[in-house]
Amino acid sequence: MQSLTQSPTAARFVQNPYPFYERARALGPFFHWTDYDLPCTTSHTAINAILRDRRFGRECPPALRPAVPEHLRPFYAVEDHSMLELEPPHHTRLRGLVLRAFTSRRIATLAPEIEAIAHQLIDALPEGECDLIAHFCRRLPMLVIARL
Repeated sequence: MQSLTQSPTAARFVQNPYPFYERARALGPFFHWTDYDLPCTTSHTAINAILRDRRFGRECPPALRPAVPEHLRPFYAVEDHSMLELEPPHHTRLRGLVLRAFTSRRIATLAPEIEAIAHQLIDALPEGECDLIAHFCRRLPMLVIARL
């Protein structure tokens, strides 16, 4: 695998990354991006194959997990338990528990309630600047899922 070097923060790259990506595509489906020290691809076919290959799962074995930086610990305290981050058999077990609650018919019947919750959250927004994620985006799905 051939290597390419390109700082992802270089002003020239940020303004126009396309020449670098053209060089990368010319190398074939994979290249080693030295600045990240990672294999990379610009090939839709390769990405599609990787995402469909069960050997490339979402759960990192505990022995290979990098340490979580201090500033990201609150995020991972929640995300580590997200059903979206789990692989079978954990995901399968949890999915079976919630499957009936997430049917399109059930969600459609909740539409008026979801709209009401959204309006309540909007009405409760503090005056002036606020953190929209904390006051709305985090709360809406949590309240809807709790109703389910």
